[in-house]
Amino acid sequence: MQKRWLLILLFSLPAWGEEPVPPATPPDELAPNKVYRSVDRQGVVEFSDKPSDNAKEITLPKSQGYTPTPIQANSTAASGLNTESITPYKSIAINEPVNESTLRDNTGNVAVNIAIVPALIPTHQLQLLLDGTPQTLTGTHADLTNIDRGAHTLVAQVVDGGGSILISSSPSKFYLLRHFNKPTVAAPAAPAPAPNNNNAP
Repeated sequence: MQKRWLLILLFSLPAWGEEPVPPATPPDELAPNKVYRSVDRQGVVEFSDKPSDNAKEITLPKSQGYTPTPIQANSTAASGLNTESITPYKSIAINEPVNESTLRDNTGNVAVNIAIVPALIPTHQLQLLLDGTPQTLTGTHADLTNIDRGAHTLVAQVVDGGGSILISSSPSKFYLLRHFNKPTVAAPAAPAPAPNNNNAP
């Protein structure tokens, strides 16, 4: 029974003086520098941090401490997120021509108007694609000329200074009708009259 008590006491020595609430003083600084073991006249083993005549110094194992890992602030810079890729725009759409509308213009001219919320930031660029081909814009308006008859698709986009697309509209489709004039084919020339040989000498 006495030996079991001694073992429990020895294993509990490194834990003396530890503080459970951080920040805690390192365990090595809290634990006594030296521990002495002695046996009294009745054979009772005693431990003390003060030496006595018949005490022997005990070498204590090094205490193990825990150092918590610092928590980084939840910021855009710490996460490495590219702020340029976060679009500030709520919506973009092609108001004119109306999606799935049919237009008739024999010259092939089509007016396009784009709605964007909020307004375009000066460092960004608005572009219009007709069947995947970029078109010239004046603000949020474009005048397309000499468009072939048939079905066409418009898409509006906002790009940043690096060319990355920040927001794109839903495709808007329209159908253009143009009158086709067939070229006039000239009638074949009449054959020349045959020469008259009756007046030959």
